[in-house]
Amino acid sequence: MGLNRGSEWRRWEPHIHAPGTAMNNQFTGPIAWEDYLTALEKATPTIEAIAVTDYYVTDTYEKVLRHRAAGRLPDAKLIFPNVELRLDVATARGGFVNLHLFVSPEDPKHVEELQRLLSRLQFNVMQDNSTAHGPTSSGSARRQIRESPTMARRSPMAPISSR
Repeated sequence: MGLNRGSEWRRWEPHIHAPGTAMNNQFTGPIAWEDYLTALEKATPTIEAIAVTDYYVTDTYEKVLRHRAAGRLPDAKLIFPNVELRLDVATARGGFVNLHLFVSPEDPKHVEELQRLLSRLQFNVMQDNSTAHGPTSSGSARRQIRESPTMARRSPMAPISSR
């Protein structure tokens, strides 16, 4: 079997935080979502796969999906969640160690299953035990992450563990 052509390169964006991201919100202001979506749509070369990144929750991913259903990001062939988890270990230079969960959107219940998994994780913010989903809402977890003076200094959440 012969090959007719060489490699095809496609642009992916595997780590981009959307407006409202808990600890790395790079898009602010009254038209933050418009700015974010337009930047993705006008990127050259075209971004064909987008991993919507957020810490511990799926909120921004779900919002991107709503925008897509309304006609935005028409050239993106694949949009999937990238849930970022900050671990309680540091690098030799004091940087953070983050774990990224890339989740395939092929399963129609992928968000529900991801939220089920996240609800089993616990993390500490300012000595308070929290979960990303489950008994406390993701909005509650997001608020707690944002309002924490420790998180404002970008300190690690510690520890991440399974119940």
